[in-house]
Amino acid sequence: MTMMIDLMLSILIAAMLATSFILYRKMDILKSAQGDMTSLIADLTKACDTAQAAIVHLKNACKETGDSLNDKLRLGQKLADELSIIMESGERMAHDVATKRPERRNPLNQEKFRQPAQSPLPSEDETKALAKLLQGLR
Repeated sequence: MTMMIDLMLSILIAAMLATSFILYRKMDILKSAQGDMTSLIADLTKACDTAQAAIVHLKNACKETGDSLNDKLRLGQKLADELSIIMESGERMAHDVATKRPERRNPLNQEKFRQPAQSPLPSEDETKALAKLLQGLR
């Protein structure tokens, strides 16, 4: 029986030695990889710092571009408003010219300078031509 116990203890000690040997090899591999991991972590940290600096630069560039674009939009809106006012004024002037009577257009308003009696309103062809002109101006 003692021999059986000794045999069992020998088997357990052999298993412990095998496990210890396997564990030693894995720790040796991990220790040799530690140097590589240290350099890898240093490279990763350096890349993160570079990326962070690039993001800050990109944010600044986006802000400058956005400000420039907003300025151009404001200028464009201002010019569009001015153009709208000019167009309305031109339409009113064209309407006034089209609807005024010939005697009102004659600054001297004298009988000898008057044309023979004409219709006070423009003809249908003239009205269509003025309408096309106004459409072209819009």
